[in-house]
Amino acid sequence: MLVADVGLSIDGAPVCVPAQADVSWAESRLGFSLPDSYVEYVSTWGRAVLSDLVYVFVPTRAVPDNIVVGQSQRQATLSDIDAGIAELEPDGSVDLVERFVMFGISFNGHRFAWDGASQADDPVVYVVGENALGVRSVGVGFSGFVNGVCTQASRQLLGPGYGPLHPQLKPLPMRE
Repeated sequence: MLVADVGLSIDGAPVCVPAQADVSWAESRLGFSLPDSYVEYVSTWGRAVLSDLVYVFVPTRAVPDNIVVGQSQRQATLSDIDAGIAELEPDGSVDLVERFVMFGISFNGHRFAWDGASQADDPVVYVVGENALGVRSVGVGFSGFVNGVCTQASRQLLGPGYGPLHPQLKPLPMRE
C-alpha cells in the first residue's frame, strides 16, 4: 500500500520537502536505508504534523529536528524503560529498542521507530507509549503506520483515550 492510498490531505502547501541528496545524507548518517514509503511520504508532504499530534522527522539538514537528530529519542526510550515509565511488552525487547531508528514523536510523548536491523523495503513500525502502553507493532511500512493511527487501532497503539486520528497534515514552517 502506498502512502497515497491512505487518503492523506494537507492543510496548506508542503514545506521543507527533502531532495534525494538529503535522503542520501540521512541514510549515510544513520547507516540505514530509509523505507520506500517513508521516502515517498516526506518527498510528497515534507515537514508536517499528522492529525495535530504526530511529528515525523524529515531527512534534511535544513531543520534542527531532522531524522538524524531525532535518534536521541532512542536513548530517551531506553531511559524510560529503565525508569519503569515505559515497558517492553507486548512486542519489544531491549535488543530491539537498541536497534530502533526513530522517525517520529507525538506531542504526547509517543515515539515511532523501525527496527534498524530490518532488511525489508518497508519494515514494521513500532510505537513506544508511556504509562504501561509498552512497545507495540503499528503496522508494516509507513502507510501501515498512518493507517494504524488513523483507525480504531489507535486506541491500542496510543492509549484508550484516543479515537481514530483524522488523516490530515499541517505543514510546519521552518521557524517551529
